[in-house]
Amino acid sequence: MPAAPITLPTPTTAAAAAIWSRAQLTDRLYIVYFILLGALILLRRGRVEAWPAFLLCHVAGLALVAWLVANAARWPAAHAWYPVLLPLVTFPEIARLNLIVAGGWCDAPLLAAEAWLFLESPTFWLRRMTPPLVAELFQVGYLSYFLLLPIVAGVLRRRGEDAPFRGVIAASVLAYMLCYVAFLAVPMEGPVHTLRPLSGPPAFDGPFHALVRLVQRAGVHGNAFPSAHVAGALPPLIFACRYLPRLGTVMALLVALMGLGAVYDGYHYASDVVAGAVVGAVAAAIVLAIQRSPAWTARLDPPAAADSVPTSQA
Repeated sequence: MPAAPITLPTPTTAAAAAIWSRAQLTDRLYIVYFILLGALILLRRGRVEAWPAFLLCHVAGLALVAWLVANAARWPAAHAWYPVLLPLVTFPEIARLNLIVAGGWCDAPLLAAEAWLFLESPTFWLRRMTPPLVAELFQVGYLSYFLLLPIVAGVLRRRGEDAPFRGVIAASVLAYMLCYVAFLAVPMEGPVHTLRPLSGPPAFDGPFHALVRLVQRAGVHGNAFPSAHVAGALPPLIFACRYLPRLGTVMALLVALMGLGAVYDGYHYASDVVAGAVVGAVAAAIVLAIQRSPAWTARLDPPAAADSVPTSQA
């Protein structure tokens, strides 16, 4: 019987396998994101304007992640922190693609469910019942979202707690990825669009609310369910409560204000906030479970395989 031919890996395949084997969990999440969403864009290109540009961006994203993994020893800070910046690109990209699967907005069932649960829209109720000073505190909480992950990750890295540092970033990225799946599967506009025809109390337009509106001018249409703000805030909160408890206490108040502010401003339904909290908590729980298992850690976070997860308190 003739011997079976031996298939040798091509240089490209071998290089890709080497990158994958050296990639951490966060790197792998982004690699999967760029490949799978790129394939979906190609499959549904009839619904995507300028789809070749999207594909080119995905190739560039893959190349960037591969280069950072390959040069992690030379550029450790860039490899460590790039996942914090990529959502600035991926989040608005999903917003431009959120009708690629469903083909239409899916707010109606959630609106019906909230009408059954609440006698009055939570957005309108909050605006009617909230004093101006408290409303401004909502906006402070909403704006704090942009600082929570950099602060928690920065403190952990400065203290040399490498595994928790990588863990909080990986959990945040995983939370975003889970949100992206929901954005594509059940795209929703949010109350700012669906409740606009209804007459309701206006939001208090204080200085912090004006700042939020300024930030939202560069925002997106859609991406409402679940709230990516809340989903992205839960991993830093959970890791802070675990490793930096005094900071975690302050962050818990800010995250609560964030959720109330998202509903008060009409960017999210109350259900979006609850769903975002669940997504963020699940993402954090998955990463913490991985870090507790040496076998999974060695497979999904290679450089952390020999690390022990510190239990020091702030």
